[in-house]
Amino acid sequence: MSNGFAAAFQSVAGFLGRPTSETVLFSGVPFDEQRPTIEEIEQLSTRIGLESQPIPAQQFTRGAFETPLILILNGGGAISLLEETTPGATSPTRRAPTAPLKSSRFPNASRSVRSAPSASRSSMPTAPKRAFPGSPSRSTACTG
Repeated sequence: MSNGFAAAFQSVAGFLGRPTSETVLFSGVPFDEQRPTIEEIEQLSTRIGLESQPIPAQQFTRGAFETPLILILNGGGAISLLEETTPGATSPTRRAPTAPLKSSRFPNASRSVRSAPSASRSSMPTAPKRAFPGSPSRSTACTG
């Protein structure tokens, strides 16, 4: 199993109250360890009661996405983003934002996203290839 994607998928599953055991999540499912396809991710999601849906990478960079999500990077790594935090908010939200993602790459953005603890800043993408956002009953895929 691709450590980046598997770890990201496990963190999103746990965040949504789903099983996180590798055996439960991945055993018996044909899966490309290096480059999971949207179909493979849909099959893995369905297995734990989630739906997945592709969205364009441009939609992610505009900030038009829901959390939690999984970014699949061009280099093959993956990062899970679990919830967004709006400036001045007392708690994270899970609604579709209208502002771009706040980061050093998007200096005019008005919100930020909390990442899973396993994600490191050195592995942040210049642009995601795919992302898989979702709500407790749904996850979404982003293709670039």
